[in-house]
Amino acid sequence: MTARRTSQQTSSAAARATGPATRPIKPGTRYGVGQQRVAAILGAAKTVLVNGGYSDLTLRRVAAAAGMPLRHLQYYFPTKNDLLRSLCEDICDDYIAKCDALSSRKHATPRARFQTCIDFLIDDNRDPVSNTIFFELWALACHDDYANRLLDRLYLHYRGYISRLIANLRPRLARSEVESRAVQIVALIEGLTLFIGRNKPRHQALGGVVRDASASILNVAIGR
Repeated sequence: MTARRTSQQTSSAAARATGPATRPIKPGTRYGVGQQRVAAILGAAKTVLVNGGYSDLTLRRVAAAAGMPLRHLQYYFPTKNDLLRSLCEDICDDYIAKCDALSSRKHATPRARFQTCIDFLIDDNRDPVSNTIFFELWALACHDDYANRLLDRLYLHYRGYISRLIANLRPRLARSEVESRAVQIVALIEGLTLFIGRNKPRHQALGGVVRDASASILNVAIGR
């Protein structure tokens, strides 16, 4: 069996298990059980990655962490690459869902929605779980071509989301300019990880870095 066919079968299996993100789980049904298993596997994969690093991310360890036989995990994710791809997609979807939930909760104006999402994404740089996951993915992408492509895909979705926020702020801005500004904003947010992330020294010069970065991001988004 070719790698391409294996990947296609994996996507089909995952699609059967998860279905549309907006469809509710029906406990006790085959569909509901499948969706719950996929969620459990991805949650276990994040735990293994954070606690042990990429070297510990094996199908056997993830299955044990998820509390299921290896063969059950392999029905949804036959290979480690299949699992890694879905993990990256799940991370991206989770960020977008959280931003959407925050921005739709009580903020009516495009500027308020934008600022709420940016504040969340900046603050997430301090989260030890999120911080560790991304450092592991960045390190892996340096020497693994497949991981590098996955990370590029994740950031493509990330930039797309920021682009939509900018477009809501500046609806007359050219698409190319919107996308250029989204790249700058993502770079500013991700760059903060080096200074406010997990176990980073708290130097005096960094006292106002989050405030200043937030102001710079807003200026990039709405500037002339």
